[in-house]
Amino acid sequence: MSEITFNWSGISPSDILGKMLTKVSVAQVIHTNPSEVIVWMSSGYGLRIRSRMHDIAERIEVGVLEFSIERQPDWSIYLQTVDLSQKFRGEVSVEKLVLESEGAQIECGLVFNGSKGGRITIIPSDHPYALAIEGTELRYRFGPEYSLEQYKKVPLL
Repeated sequence: MSEITFNWSGISPSDILGKMLTKVSVAQVIHTNPSEVIVWMSSGYGLRIRSRMHDIAERIEVGVLEFSIERQPDWSIYLQTVDLSQKFRGEVSVEKLVLESEGAQIECGLVFNGSKGGRITIIPSDHPYALAIEGTELRYRFGPEYSLEQYKKVPLL
């Protein structure tokens, strides 16, 4: 079985484990879904998240998350920012959502679980290069690429 993993650009998965989440910002929108979001950590930096498409078979592609660091927030460029600090105070655990399809195991999305009951799911949308986000006050349609039941939850590390 082939494996398609997240693309971590300049960041390690261990960098986000246990960090308190403070905010989430939407940077760009495609159709009715965000195409780029930043999850802000208590350390002051942000985890920029995008979806990139990967071919897994002829005429079949799947979205996989791509991550990079946002170090200098310019709050004026974001379309919307919501506060997460009440539900994500304290330690946060992170699970990845893994899909098995066409003989491939694909890391597709993340679930952030806060110690105060908060939960955010970020996963590729049913629109190419867009994201589906659930669990925040962001008001976008939640339409994941596949139904959530098709993904297996696995601890990030």
